[in-house]
This record gives sequence, structure tokens and C-alpha cells, in this order.
Amino acid sequence: MHRKGSCGNASRNLLGQVLMSNYQPAPRVLAYIMSPCRIFQQRGSFVFWGFRTPLVGLILACVIAPAPARAVEDDLPADRAGMEPAAVVGEKPPADQHILKVIPNYKTVEDPSQPVEPMPIREKFKLGAKDSFDPHALPVIAIYAGIEQLQNQYKSFGQGMEGFGKRYAGSYADQAIGNMLGEAVFPSVLHEDPRYFRKGRGNFFARAGYAMSRVLVTRTDAGSQQFNFSEFLGNGAQAAISNVYYPAPDRTLHQTAYKAISQTVLDSLFNIAKEYWPDVRQRLFRKSNPYPAP
Repeated sequence: MHRKGSCGNASRNLLGQVLMSNYQPAPRVLAYIMSPCRIFQQRGSFVFWGFRTPLVGLILACVIAPAPARAVEDDLPADRAGMEPAAVVGEKPPADQHILKVIPNYKTVEDPSQPVEPMPIREKFKLGAKDSFDPHALPVIAIYAGIEQLQNQYKSFGQGMEGFGKRYAGSYADQAIGNMLGEAVFPSVLHEDPRYFRKGRGNFFARAGYAMSRVLVTRTDAGSQQFNFSEFLGNGAQAAISNVYYPAPDRTLHQTAYKAISQTVLDSLFNIAKEYWPDVRQRLFRKSNPYPAP
């Protein structure tokens, strides 16, 4: 989901707490999980504000929880037992396409060994539309709009229901435009694949580093790797377009650049959630992982 935000000292302090606890769920770490940071932009400076959101808690759960055991062949469905990865290329995507039932997760390729075909342009636009208009995202957008209202961002919008409605509309437009540009328009023009391909193996730092680097490196339709132009062009174009519907005092070059950069940072954090979600889903909800790491 598209949203503006950034990470700084708060995230480094949080990671430090985890490291100092030797990956054990110490009371201070558990307390932090219960109130992870939310991110918002306030007149050109990025601030962390303590409200409950699933993203940081999910990432912390990935760090603290030991890696789930690999599924053995006896645990797999009978029609998959003994099959090679290439034999399941045409199988349907998993039904669970939301992280914690809220965050859209349509563009993740969960099985790192699964051969994939290039996405047709039609499928890229379908992907962008799903992420943009998923009804599960509406309450999250309302939370962001509420934060903006509480902090009196975009003062000319005012307060009350009218002010909330304007902020909600702006937040919705941000994520819809950003998703369509970054997942459909630019990937189609530049022949890039907008999906996230999990690493699926390695320690936390290797996988987290890989996940965050995907905002810089992406897969092409031909299967090679190149700079992720769609990520930066999509976020930049969305930030520029947002100047049409946000108040004049917030249309500065400084504000526009911050919107684009902060969205890129937030996308890198969501990639960590996508990388670890199958593992966390298996551990927390006792669901078998249909795509165990090789």
C-alpha cells in the first residue's frame, strides 16, 4: 500500500532493543511490539507517533520468532508430494492475499523456486487495480487521515467531518495513483516486473537486506535484473500529481521530494513484511507453508 513515511532513530532504537535481548521476547521488547510506531509527514519533517499498526509488530515477530521448520513431504497435500517445483507452475496463487487480513499482498511471489512467466500488460494493470481499490485498505486509509487531522496537517482543510473527508480523499488518491503508476503504467512502459520475489532463505539480516534492496533492483520481463525505475518514477510522479489536490502551502519542491522519498522508504519496509509473512503466518496461525524455503 502506498503511503508517505520514513524511518529514523526510532527504528534503530527498536532494532537495538531486539539485538540486546538476544532475540528473546524480553518484557521491554514485548511492550514495544504492542505500540509500534506509525509514520507520517508533518510540514516537511518526518515524525514517529506511537499508535498501533501491524507492520512493525510483524517485522519484530519475524526477528524474535525462530524460523519455522521446513515442511516435510508427508505434510504436503497428496497431489504435491514428490513433485518438482516446475510441476506446479500453473497452480493458483494462495487464497491468503492480505497480511494480517488487512494489508493487500497481491504482488508477492511466495515460492522462490517457482518458475514464473512475464506478466502481460493486462495483468500489470489488474494488479495495480487490486492494490488500489482493495476494500480491506479503506480502514487503514481512514487511520492515516485521522493522524493527519489530529496533527492538523494541511490546515486549510479544516477540522470536523469536512476536514476529515478531504484528508481521507487525499490519502486514498495518494495510494491509488501511486499503485497504478508504480505497478502498472511504468512497469508496462519499461518492461519491468512489479511483483516482489521472496528470497525465502538465509538469516534475518540477509533476507531483510534483500527485501529492502528491491526498491533499488527489480526483475525485468526478460528475467534479468536492473535498476527499479518504476519505483522511483512512480513515487516521484505520484508526489508531483498530489500537488493538484493538496493545499498551495504544501506544494513546495521540498514537500514533493519528501513525499517521494518517504514512500520509497516505506515500500522497502513493506517488502520485509512480504518476505516474512509466509513464515509468520505459519507460526502464528498454525497454517502450513505451501512454499517452504529451499
